[in-house]
Amino acid sequence: MSENIIIRRVEAPGKHLCGLSWDGKRIWHSDGKENYIYSLMNNQFIEQIKMTNIRTDLTVHGNRIFQIAGLHKKEICVLTKTEGKLLTKLRLDRHDGLCGMEYYNEGLWLGYKDPGEIIYYSLRENKVMDRYYVNKNIAGLTYDSDNEIVVFADFDESSINFFQLNTCKLMTEELDFQATGLTFDGENFWIADFFNHEVKVLNGKYYIEKCKKFFYDNE
Repeated sequence: MSENIIIRRVEAPGKHLCGLSWDGKRIWHSDGKENYIYSLMNNQFIEQIKMTNIRTDLTVHGNRIFQIAGLHKKEICVLTKTEGKLLTKLRLDRHDGLCGMEYYNEGLWLGYKDPGEIIYYSLRENKVMDRYYVNKNIAGLTYDSDNEIVVFADFDESSINFFQLNTCKLMTEELDFQATGLTFDGENFWIADFFNHEVKVLNGKYYIEKCKKFFYDNE
């Protein structure tokens, strides 16, 4: 991967990198071995919340943290951002293979592996509103609302993927590392490099422009 695509690197606080999320002001990260949720301050991840059974992804909105927990029968724990107080647990119809999650518009974009599936789950209606199937094993997941693109990592094939909702077109870009957590800060993509124990910041403009060319030049 070209170094001009990687514009920043941040050392991870632990060895089992899970979720990444952007709350509009700062980056949040969870680790499945340390069982901590961290926030990024002055280019360093600082411990914020201790919880058990952290797995895969998290997303942060307002004063709430949504963290996937559990090894096989996964559930989504909803915590307060300031104290880590457990507010509720969300148990979905499909709990196996849940690896990616992003809050959007009073709902959650969720990504699954084996088989690959993207769903939009309404928190207001408590039901699945949209469902898409992809031939990928989704790890971390984020959403670019301006371009209506669900972006996700595939850990097994070392790739970052861009799924356009209105056409169901998929663009895949190779990575030279295996990624887990993924989030978009409105400008760049933050992605967890699992084995090198660091978070990389990827040039968002490069990927979005490439997406637009791929999606619209191939109509």
